[in-house]
Amino acid sequence: MMENTPVGGGSEEKWAYHLTPRMYAQKIKEKGLVSMKVRVGLAVASPYGAFVKDRTKNEPRERFSRLKVDVAYLLFLGAKPEEILSGALNDQPLVGYAPGGIDPSADRLALDAAAEKALLRFKEALPSIRLAPAKERAGTFFGLTRAKETLQLVEKLQGVKSHYLTRLSVQFVHYYYRIEELQTSTHVYFSKPQDAVSMYQKYKAHLGASNPLVVLRVKLDTVAWLEDLADGGAIKIKDGVAPALLEIMESHDNFANADFRTAPKNWKPLADFAPPPARAPRPRNGYVW
Repeated sequence: MMENTPVGGGSEEKWAYHLTPRMYAQKIKEKGLVSMKVRVGLAVASPYGAFVKDRTKNEPRERFSRLKVDVAYLLFLGAKPEEILSGALNDQPLVGYAPGGIDPSADRLALDAAAEKALLRFKEALPSIRLAPAKERAGTFFGLTRAKETLQLVEKLQGVKSHYLTRLSVQFVHYYYRIEELQTSTHVYFSKPQDAVSMYQKYKAHLGASNPLVVLRVKLDTVAWLEDLADGGAIKIKDGVAPALLEIMESHDNFANADFRTAPKNWKPLADFAPPPARAPRPRNGYVW
């Protein structure tokens, strides 16, 4: 992790970049590029951001995967499918957990520990579980994660929302994303200089072509920043960046070209940004709209 670390070398290495719709640039000019926590007073991710889009897409698959691993582990230890389905502990609450929101790595370790403790409670409620000798375990567990019996059992469990293991998978994945949301909602994100092009392409695809976009940049030695371990190409800045520290590029079709991207003439202070004037309505008469 690096904080407020000036980087030397060429001009490219001094800057981090952020892509945003042009319609937001005026607000950023007035108040800065700020986190959702600063904007709305709540640690929630923007409903229009990449985090929510990725979570909506991936959460069902993550729940299935988590449940599959837990079921395979129990079968590996000798549990019978009918025992797993029987509903042991369905009336019991899960182990309590809440992320601290400061250190995401520590939060993930604590989540793993809470989930492991919860699974241990369920395992101890199954009378047929036995520990297989270590020499018999190699490869068996991983085979079970792909076995038809396991996948069918997981599908049945997902149809029982009150089942202890189903609830555990839902809670685990919820908190897994909540840990990231606590970071996303309290920071703003920029691409690292060396990842400027790949991150530009990634977020341009995410934001789509329906709205014109602009690129913002900030000099790394003017802000306190941390490497975003969840996204290797990004850095994060707590709360936000003041407008006076930002520059803007409005025409960026050649952004992938390093000479174009680093040329001072292609940038201007955000304070000098002026949105294009609204188009006047065409006059109406009997023939033309």
